Amino acid sequence: MQHQTSATVPALLVLLFNAVAAAQPHSGDVIVKLEAGRLITGRLVQGSASFPWQVAAATFGDTGIPGATFNPGYDSEIGALPPSQPVGLTIRKALRAWDGQTFSAIPAQPTPPRLNIIKNNVTITTPVTDPGSCGVGDSLILGIVNSTGKIHEHPAYQLVNPVEGVYLLEVELWLGQPGQAASRPVSIVFNQDSGAFAQAVVWAEDRLGAPCYANCDDSTGSPVLTANDFQCFLNRYASGACEANCDGSTGSPVLTANDFQCFLNAYAAGCP
Repeated sequence: MQHQTSATVPALLVLLFNAVAAAQPHSGDVIVKLEAGRLITGRLVQGSASFPWQVAAATFGDTGIPGATFNPGYDSEIGALPPSQPVGLTIRKALRAWDGQTFSAIPAQPTPPRLNIIKNNVTITTPVTDPGSCGVGDSLILGIVNSTGKIHEHPAYQLVNPVEGVYLLEVELWLGQPGQAASRPVSIVFNQDSGAFAQAVVWAEDRLGAPCYANCDDSTGSPVLTANDFQCFLNRYASGACEANCDGSTGSPVLTANDFQCFLNAYAAGCP
């Protein structure tokens, strides 16, 4: 669901985010490319795009607006995407908060912290609880790929009912062109006046930065991929776990035989 930007969003926030979108790419942007029918996300490392990478970080108030930021942006190299196609963002889960050990669900309360994402006068908001049945939350279009196959857009992120802490937002990116799968989940760590930000970012990068999908059981031995990973995937599929949606499909049912083939392909490709 989408809705128009409300009057509660600071006017300066609405006026500025389009200007920020024109800024030069920087190391905090999420870099995007289309590869083998799926959007792949990465990051800038010493000025060059490095793939895959699924974590970004930002600080509310970094542009002088309390509780808001325009980072991270979404950028690509020239020729990385098909021209004239929309690139969008979808919220996957409810906002999480850092508890000193992990990012956990925010307890239900009358006014829990939530996150608005604003682009092109459209606002989407994190749900209070995760969507059921492997569903996803609200979506918006970030922008249109230009004639050179490049996109560079910065939405505005606004923390609603702000409380000091570190927050985790999980999103996926998609291309409007039919037949292209959405990206793997991208986790964005946001800081709201917390001294635990660096610790939380390290945790996220270690666990979520470049996970190997085929290593379902998260083993660290040698070899990394074993029969246990097949059993792990089968267990996830049988239980209807959203993590078993290997191909990123959104139809009904979400989990199909295509997910088995996707997992087999990932296993055959191995882990870095």
